Amino acid sequence: MPIERTDVKFPLWRKKVDSSLFAHLGTVIPNWVCRVWNIATYFADCSSKKDPRAMVSIRFKGERYDGFVTVATHGRTTPTYRLWFSPNMLHVLKDTFLMTYMRDLDAQLRKSATVRRKVRSEAEEDTPFWEFLDLEFEEEAKTFYFKAHYILKPTFPYLFKYLQGTPALQRIEDSLTKVTKPRIYKQPWRPRSNLLRLPEQENVIYYLLDTQNKRFYVGEAQRLKQRLNGDHASVAEWDHFRFDVLPPELAPFRLTLERMLIRAFASIMKSGPGVNCFPLSEYFLQNERIDG
Repeated sequence: MPIERTDVKFPLWRKKVDSSLFAHLGTVIPNWVCRVWNIATYFADCSSKKDPRAMVSIRFKGERYDGFVTVATHGRTTPTYRLWFSPNMLHVLKDTFLMTYMRDLDAQLRKSATVRRKVRSEAEEDTPFWEFLDLEFEEEAKTFYFKAHYILKPTFPYLFKYLQGTPALQRIEDSLTKVTKPRIYKQPWRPRSNLLRLPEQENVIYYLLDTQNKRFYVGEAQRLKQRLNGDHASVAEWDHFRFDVLPPELAPFRLTLERMLIRAFASIMKSGPGVNCFPLSEYFLQNERIDG
């Protein structure tokens, strides 16, 4: 078990991590926590995320994210307050609490005609563990501080590390939630060393950074690792990469999308001679072919 924290600065609620964080991008704040945090003082009239007064900041792993606190009163004797976080925080929580996320996916895969809540309960009984997230609230700054208090190590660490952060898990989730429209699976920036342990990705638009020489490159590939494992003459010293996996429907237009993105970046980055731009970055666009 982790050693109890000594760095708590503000009133703290230790929450068991559950599927609601992943499914709803938020959590109900218990009544006793609302009283400790004086939530009603700041958010008693915030019934919608669109209300500017509902906005809060969330700090997690050194990054800042947008959040919201709303209240529901209709048909309730006691107001129900909820804390919501922005979608760009979701992948960080899934990566942090990977075992809980995996168990939630397993519960959904079990579901057939069984009630969803019962299925998840059975999944917890078959694979019993809890992970915990600490939440602190700084009233004057309207800022929440998230800290992972207890994380369970993956059962199969190499397999999980192989899958983590790839479209594989996203595709499973889409199939379970019956997402039918074509989807582009957007990925985070990774250091070059991560390419070796990344599963092959097909039908991609990729981006390369040479942070030392301030060079940026946009490319397309049918197979990402096959394209990047060799020398890349255009930006040989690249040290970071990211990629977007396109749906099969867009495969015939991959080159067109690449050309469009190169031209878009050329309008805001310095590049070859004769290209007019408003440079918003110190990076140089390394692509040589830029459509007019």
